[in-house]
Amino acid sequence: DSVFVFDCWNGEVVKRDPPANFERTVSKSNNDWLTVKATGGLDITGDFAEVDYTIAGIRYGSTTEYKYTIRSKLWSLITIEKLLNHVGFTQVTALSWMEPNIVAAPDSWKIILTAHS
Repeated sequence: DSVFVFDCWNGEVVKRDPPANFERTVSKSNNDWLTVKATGGLDITGDFAEVDYTIAGIRYGSTTEYKYTIRSKLWSLITIEKLLNHVGFTQVTALSWMEPNIVAAPDSWKIILTAHS
């Protein structure tokens, strides 16, 4: 008996409510600060979500910047369940992100999936 557990974005929900742009800065009294900036949206086909992150900060007078992109295929839960069933997994369950004892709500953006074989 095997268990497959992974987290993902709920594609159907993300298509209705795409990633939003945001910028947040946290600063300390000693002039250290950290800024996280995200620019997000759907690709032209609507099948992928893309979020570009820039993290910049200053600590002890030294500035650092790091950039990365998350590109996520937007799978529907039905498609994921069919794929997992095809390779021998059953009992596919969508759980709330960071609350593994709670079934994910229909509008949950980030979810954890479990499947048993």
